[in-house]
Amino acid sequence: MSYPYLSIVIPCRNDEYAGNMLEKLLASLTILIAQLNRYSISSEIIIVDWNPPKERKTLSEELVNFPHLGLCSLRVIEVGASFHNNFFGSDKKGIVGCVALNTGIRRAKGLFVTSKMADTYFSGELMAFIGKQSLSPDCVYRADRLSVDIDSTPINKNWQQIFEKKVTYRGVYNGNGPHLKACGDFFLMTKVSWFKIRGFHEPKSVIGLGEDGEALYAAIGIGLTQICLLGKLCVFKIQHSNGHASRIASKKVGLLQVFQKLSYKYRSILGFLYVRSIVTFFFRLILGLFNLPRTKIHGLQVRSHYRWYLIALFRLKFGGARFLGRKDWGLSYADLKETNIKEQ
Repeated sequence: MSYPYLSIVIPCRNDEYAGNMLEKLLASLTILIAQLNRYSISSEIIIVDWNPPKERKTLSEELVNFPHLGLCSLRVIEVGASFHNNFFGSDKKGIVGCVALNTGIRRAKGLFVTSKMADTYFSGELMAFIGKQSLSPDCVYRADRLSVDIDSTPINKNWQQIFEKKVTYRGVYNGNGPHLKACGDFFLMTKVSWFKIRGFHEPKSVIGLGEDGEALYAAIGIGLTQICLLGKLCVFKIQHSNGHASRIASKKVGLLQVFQKLSYKYRSILGFLYVRSIVTFFFRLILGLFNLPRTKIHGLQVRSHYRWYLIALFRLKFGGARFLGRKDWGLSYADLKETNIKEQ
């Protein structure tokens, strides 16, 4: 059997979570498919339609005939409300992004698999790099994400130049450790590697914290070399008001405040780097073990940054710690409706 070189997995639903979601999806698909054909990349795009709103058409209905697929196949996997309702806080958010991604990754056919959001756009240079088909199975590939302040996507050959003039922020890799900024927007490695780490961590609620970062630590933990792509090899994302930073809130921890005050008061005594490092490590360890400070997103309590860091570090140091992932990750047990979109 012939398998595609690349699978691109996009979690989505036909709602207004990020504003004009369907419009953004159609625009990004149009550009992406043109790029895949331009650089002769044998590929498939898997859209995971999670918990489709009852009052709107499903994404398979909206995409029933898509023009100019060429070398690319387009699959829509539908995950119904019955699955979504199993998660705590199902009424607070309509999609569980990491599980939706896992659902597509688990069913991908490509040699290499990457995540992608519905409102992100891969630069032409990034697609040209992938088009060389020289990706290494021993590497995990990351790229910077650039936030763009623009209302709609111009679907023409000059779209990238227009985006570059509207960039408000770039999540640049600082050269230290895993490139954690916006991991989920571009996280490329072999399907075999995805299975080795059992995909992204799957929380019990509709909200999680740091699933993509934990997966990157795990990928490096199984022995993959992180390749951080630079310059114009990047991802663009249209800004919206529901970004991660606007949703997260955490409470101060008394012990942490005490440490910070003592650290400043006795800075001459604790001035030696190794002493401060040891003290900081133990405070992080204690906070991680007790899941502090209490952290909420969309009003739902999630693991704290220190708990996340403790688990991520454990996966990095102990071969990916595969056992921390669910055996049935990606709804492997579920018989889901799938639609293959045909070219118009």
